[in-house]
Amino acid sequence: MQYYMSNDLLECRKAPPTSSTSSSASAILPLLLSINSQHVAVREQVARLFNAFSSLSSGRGYLVEAPAIVMALLDLLYGERLEDTATRRNALGAIQKLSLR
Repeated sequence: MQYYMSNDLLECRKAPPTSSTSSSASAILPLLLSINSQHVAVREQVARLFNAFSSLSSGRGYLVEAPAIVMALLDLLYGERLEDTATRRNALGAIQKLSLR
């Protein structure tokens, strides 16, 4: 996880936009968590990754730098409230851990 954070592989840190990147480079992760996504397995694994990151203090600090990720987790939680899925449990766990920060 330290490698992910130190190299900003999830693009959570704000970087000045350049001509080759859009102003919202990290938009792919919230899209992967979207309840409308056809890729259920990918959505579950992304939620699991965020849950793992939020287990560590440094991971929580890293994730909260991208409010779009937190909002996507909340949207996922509300969107799957009728079903108890692994995705929903991981999103709930990540949100609960993020509240510790």
